[in-house]
Amino acid sequence: MNQTIPGTPDTIKKDWIKQEQKRRIHAVLQQAIELPLPTCRDHIRAELLALKAFCERWGKLFVVIEEQISCAQHDLGGKDEQIATLFRGPDQKASVAICITDQGSLAYRNVALWCVHRNKGDIGSAIGGSAIGSTRIDRY
Repeated sequence: MNQTIPGTPDTIKKDWIKQEQKRRIHAVLQQAIELPLPTCRDHIRAELLALKAFCERWGKLFVVIEEQISCAQHDLGGKDEQIATLFRGPDQKASVAICITDQGSLAYRNVALWCVHRNKGDIGSAIGGSAIGSTRIDRY
């Protein structure tokens, strides 16, 4: 069911939805930093599914794919034997993704480098900047 914002053209609606996506993803990451495993992973999963439902109500497609990967994949800089859960969009290269490792590292990327929100030593330290307190989220 598509909802409408009375008196607003579609471009304003799209911009508003995009801003709401950014706001919610930023909030998820900030909340997740404080949570232990597996609570962190469950929280990210639940919030992304809630965001997907929100987007569907407004007629916007929001794809969330959850998969198990090694920390050596997707430029994370870890080792093959270290495991992580990757939440990504439809791009198999995971250019837009949230990653939570089994040791508790948390990283987010939006097209470019990963922004590390918490590093427990199982992902590379040079994969991107620290995002704690200064997360920049462009789109998901």
